[in-house]
Amino acid sequence: MQTNAADDGRPFHPGQALSDSGYVPLILDGKRPTQKDWTRRPAEVLRAAARGTPGRTNFGVRCGEPAGSGVVAALDFDIDDESSAGRITEALANLGMPVRLGKPGRLLAVVRVPRDVRNEDRKFHHPDGRT
Repeated sequence: MQTNAADDGRPFHPGQALSDSGYVPLILDGKRPTQKDWTRRPAEVLRAAARGTPGRTNFGVRCGEPAGSGVVAALDFDIDDESSAGRITEALANLGMPVRLGKPGRLLAVVRVPRDVRNEDRKFHHPDGRT
């Protein structure tokens, strides 16, 4: 069993940790939020619901929420090279970003970005030409 960051023996609670870090956690069933009207519910209502589910481990984060001078956004990675995927996952975690791992090479990092950053798709290529 994973313990909390303070390592005081209490079980790690992702909903609490996300809420304590200023994010708005969403309780998920697979990839879908379980709460109705989650896009319009007040942040504190969603945070309270997430904190009230200590045994649950499947959470998302509501993007577009104010975060300091910016907003919460997600960076989605689809990496076919296993070694590169591992190094990127480790680098993001070392930066303190919450990272969701999916199938091998599929990950999503939650970040805070300036308000004027737009939704964009970018494709980067491996030095040998692979995408």
